[in-house]
Amino acid sequence: MMRRRAVLLPALLTLIGFAAAVPVLSGRHAVESRYRTVEMVLDFDEIAQLAASEGIDVPPMLDKLKGTGVTGIAISEDTIPKMIESGRAGVLDGTGNLIVEIYGSKEWSQRVQRNLEVKWRAEEIGPHTFAFGESNFPVTLESLKEVGVGWQPTQIGAVRAAGFTPICRPTDSPRVSEKALRFTFQQVEEAGVRRVLFAGKFVLGNSELLPITAEELGRRNIAFYAVELDVQDGTAALTSLLDGHVIRTHSIGDREMLRQTPEMARERFVRAVRERNIRACVIHLFLDRAMTSPVGYNLDYIRALANDLRENGYTLGDADPFPSYSPARPLHLALMVGVVGAAVLLLSLLVPMRASTGVCLCVAGGVVVLGAGTVCPLPARLMSALLATLTFPSIAILSLWRDPDATRPAGGFATRLLTSYGLFIRASAIAVAGGLIAASLLSDHLFMTRAQQFRGTKLSQMGPVLIVAIVLALDFTAGGETWRDVVARAKARFVALWNHPFTLGYALLAAACLGAAAFWIIRTGNDVPAAASSGERHMRSFLESILVYRPRTKEFMLGHPAAVLAVFLALSGRRRMIVPCLIVGAVGQASMVNTFCHIHTPIQATLLRTLYGVVLGLVAAGAVCAGAEAYSRLAGRAEARDGSA
Repeated sequence: MMRRRAVLLPALLTLIGFAAAVPVLSGRHAVESRYRTVEMVLDFDEIAQLAASEGIDVPPMLDKLKGTGVTGIAISEDTIPKMIESGRAGVLDGTGNLIVEIYGSKEWSQRVQRNLEVKWRAEEIGPHTFAFGESNFPVTLESLKEVGVGWQPTQIGAVRAAGFTPICRPTDSPRVSEKALRFTFQQVEEAGVRRVLFAGKFVLGNSELLPITAEELGRRNIAFYAVELDVQDGTAALTSLLDGHVIRTHSIGDREMLRQTPEMARERFVRAVRERNIRACVIHLFLDRAMTSPVGYNLDYIRALANDLRENGYTLGDADPFPSYSPARPLHLALMVGVVGAAVLLLSLLVPMRASTGVCLCVAGGVVVLGAGTVCPLPARLMSALLATLTFPSIAILSLWRDPDATRPAGGFATRLLTSYGLFIRASAIAVAGGLIAASLLSDHLFMTRAQQFRGTKLSQMGPVLIVAIVLALDFTAGGETWRDVVARAKARFVALWNHPFTLGYALLAAACLGAAAFWIIRTGNDVPAAASSGERHMRSFLESILVYRPRTKEFMLGHPAAVLAVFLALSGRRRMIVPCLIVGAVGQASMVNTFCHIHTPIQATLLRTLYGVVLGLVAAGAVCAGAEAYSRLAGRAEARDGSA
């Protein structure tokens, strides 16, 4: 009775936090549901290369692309080397310096001259002729590859005439100055273009001039394509400076394209759009392999990708930057109070707690989070979200350990299995509640566009597992005794474990566990995942083809079956492997909560992925428990035969 009174207020605070999560996630789902327009962008130079492969000009090639689903064409900034390569300029003999003559229209020469005045020291020594460097300071064409000289009006005009949206690609240069940067955006505006996708490894202005880049983009109302996974250095910083109002973009790099098939590339783009709020697909063409009809091959690829996106419920067109979404601060404060309640609930599972102690802890924690949430709201939200990812999975697993229904043998196989299912589902509901609260704390457009990031991904995966392992290894759970009894028991268990003989078998087991943990952590997250095996990739593709949102492998194939098996073994009166199974089960519960912290994934996708994981985990758990039951019966028969002998 005392313990029930002690957890009454913490449970109430937790329910308040869960109730606050409902409007936050409902609003987020509404924003994500309306934001459904996706761009398909091709590169102008690749289109020209594709056209040349079959001996046609660019305008007819652009006409062939009409109706395929392509919406925009990215046009790279011109450079002196590109002009020489295309025959629009030539190199003249000079005395130690580089002399370039611009051919063709006066307009081209004037454009080059205007850019060189602000981007590079060059001397105009004659009509359409420029000298670079001096005899003591020679300049090479290679160094001029990083000096943009504006965009060709003919290319922009051809793109517009074909009905596509032009997108300017400014050339990144380590030599760019504030004056040159501002002039570049002035040219974009003068060309009537309102979208930029930076070329190269860096966004323009990285890193000291990024505030100027953000200022120019905002002042001129130019949309920025933020390539995900920080393919371009400075993307995250610029996204933050733009307050998350960017178009999230996915592209497959040149090296990766060598290993892709059209089917693989389509699958990757669709997954990025569906699961990571990507709204611009920058599509590189297949130009690196022999084929009968390069044009037909690539047109089929583009049409198929467009059909895939439409079949998934998306509209093709010019995407807008991600819309603003930021819940009211009182909701965030209520969510943080809910996390305080969960933390006190977890503590009540570990140590004896009076009702007055529970009230004091809740009041003290509430005052701290309300004060922090008012003074420094973003850090307070991040710390609260991290605390939620640690507490709720731990409560879920420890509730199985402490539940009296899981400690007494009961009934036949079917009864024990169904009871195990019920207790597991209840524990998973606790973890999911924590995931919803953590997701709500992180749900605004800053996190949804990765202008801000939750940095506790790996800790939120490992933390609950370590908490559960330490608590169960030391039997550090409150069971009605005094605080002194709990500490004494834990101390005795620690001494016993410390003095236990360390055999070769334990050494090998420890090495295997450490290796598995390291591999698991390396696999955690999107940025640096370990390579999946061929069999795992096939399984993932199969599940995605059926379920669309593939559940986490470590949940339905590892954590969930282990948690169910732990309860099943307890109900069967076999307690030897319960603790290891619960520790492994914590992996699944932690993964579920962690999945909700992938804020760039639509909340609907996260909920479905979690549900599928639980359902498939129950199926796998049924097979595991049946195997354990069969093994137990066979072992019992063998013992009976040995005894009769």
